[in-house]
Amino acid sequence: MTNTIKQKEIMKSIQLSKNHIHKSPWNGYDIQDQYVPLHEGYLFNIIGVIQSALRQYPKILVIRFDLRLPEGFDKMDTAVISRFFDSLKSQIHEDYLRHVSKGKYVAHCRLRYVWAKELGYRSDGLHYHVAILLSYKRFCLLGNFDYDEEPDLTKAQKSMVWRIRKAWVSATYQMAKPSLVHFCTNGKYVMDRKSPGLEKQKRNVFYRLSYLAKVETKETVEGRTFGCSRN
Repeated sequence: MTNTIKQKEIMKSIQLSKNHIHKSPWNGYDIQDQYVPLHEGYLFNIIGVIQSALRQYPKILVIRFDLRLPEGFDKMDTAVISRFFDSLKSQIHEDYLRHVSKGKYVAHCRLRYVWAKELGYRSDGLHYHVAILLSYKRFCLLGNFDYDEEPDLTKAQKSMVWRIRKAWVSATYQMAKPSLVHFCTNGKYVMDRKSPGLEKQKRNVFYRLSYLAKVETKETVEGRTFGCSRN
């Protein structure tokens, strides 16, 4: 390891340590303190995305999943996550246009998201933890979790599960198989502004997503290790 690389890692570690959170609660919200330290700036970003989504839509669908890089993929290609979201946004817009072409009114749906890139200690390798937030009125169902070898365009038109898989295959230049998208256990949440249980729903989502703010496994990763949608 060169001195330049060592200096970069040291500076990154110092910068991270200034904003570490070591115990729950944080600003009145429970966090997954079994994974502390968590980065406070990332926690602010996460709650900001949640609040922005709830301001725009009365009911929100949240989906948690992981994206794994295919064997042989260039791990220095840090733009892969941007291509993933661009593809998913494009598919959501295409779905809107299909409805309009059939004379059906549907509202636009803005995609909001949070992601974290980590390097696993064992066999996980470099991977992304992702959460997306959508209008429940537009997308209330995920679809089937069957794993075929290749993405099916028809399925991608009808299923958010397959839109996500198709986006990852596209982002990796067709190298990824659908099975490299892992949908997390109990990874679907709904937040409803009209529900008397909204505060609990929001707290449950924030608690789940606080995992993405953990510092461990991010220190040695090249490039950005966390990102989210704006506004």
